[in-house]
Amino acid sequence: MNAEIISIGDEVLIGQIVNTNAAYLGQQLTALGISVDWVTVVGDDLSRIQDALQIALKRAKVVVVTGGLGPTHDDITKIAICDYFQTKLIFNEDVFENVRQFFIRMGRQVDERNREQALIPENSKPLRNPVGTAPGLFIEHESKYLFVLPGVPLEMKALFETAIQPIIKELNKDQFIELLTIKTTGIFESQLFANVKDIVDKIEPTVKVAFLPTYTGVNMRLTAKGKDKERCLKDIADAKIEFENRLGQYIYAYNDEKMEEVVARLLIHQHKKIAIGDGFSGGLLSQILTEVVDSHLFLQGCLIFSDPRRPKFPAEGDPSLIWESTMPMSERCLTLARKIKHDFQADIAIALLPDLNVKPDISGYCYGIVDDQAEKYEVFEFRKERTDKMSRAVQFALDLLRKKLNKN
Repeated sequence: MNAEIISIGDEVLIGQIVNTNAAYLGQQLTALGISVDWVTVVGDDLSRIQDALQIALKRAKVVVVTGGLGPTHDDITKIAICDYFQTKLIFNEDVFENVRQFFIRMGRQVDERNREQALIPENSKPLRNPVGTAPGLFIEHESKYLFVLPGVPLEMKALFETAIQPIIKELNKDQFIELLTIKTTGIFESQLFANVKDIVDKIEPTVKVAFLPTYTGVNMRLTAKGKDKERCLKDIADAKIEFENRLGQYIYAYNDEKMEEVVARLLIHQHKKIAIGDGFSGGLLSQILTEVVDSHLFLQGCLIFSDPRRPKFPAEGDPSLIWESTMPMSERCLTLARKIKHDFQADIAIALLPDLNVKPDISGYCYGIVDDQAEKYEVFEFRKERTDKMSRAVQFALDLLRKKLNKN
């Protein structure tokens, strides 16, 4: 089975909002064994919505539409559907009761505009919205399946998971798909591909491999499809072992796990507390680690400052002498790391400073890591015009911590 996603709304078309709905639906449909072949974005125009529906229902088995189901004048998706199927809107008592109960919970009265949300195409089956008022719609037409969802991401996700997912599982029960994302960092996409090309050639087409570069590194998505579930699981497991043996420490996580979660898990497992001296990210590194569940078990403290030459230490005394201009950046970083490790009584400390000695078109960040066994200094450089440089620099810091902890 294949699918097309149609996102409706001028705000999506002109880039006012990012189309996160299509990204979510693409992931979910793929996980259900549905091949997503097209994503279409169309504005709030009746004829263009109808054109998009006509094209999609010709070439896709499953069509998922989001947007245009609200109570305002520009929410015309239901009208477009009625015109396309040459049917009419009818009032549905069950949908209206859901709307009424929603407003009662909110302590509000249902007005005439909200009553209109209980109008649905006569040839559709309403899908109950558990977190909003606009119902989802399901239409089966000439062996094609059309699902229509609200554009609000929270409502769209809730409806997909509670109503649409069970329907698609039943429709596609003979097809199984196993997905695995291998996350790598510290290696360029071209270098990664050259390193594993022989493995890819050997396992395809049984296991399809896609390379997906991001600011955190390069993800490898492995996909196995078929009617034999055990065969798919084994093919993915065997491929995973081959890539692990080849790539080693370049692999840092799988599927949805993030680098900060990996570092947190290692710190908690080793019963270690960390301190951070941050002179360039404005607290981004500590914020990312703080958002991890149980961060209080490993994050001891963070010193954030804007002037890399004269940070304000939490301890008494005047440390200004260590920031003399003649001191190498490596010693500045390591001195700061030693200081915060001592002052926060941590087991491991990392210091982050901007490199003051780089070329005009290059940004550089310096890192010092200190624990009771060893000290390490690293520099990370990239072109200044990159818009993701701060996130990349923090990812690099987390990767240094991961490698350090993996050695313990």
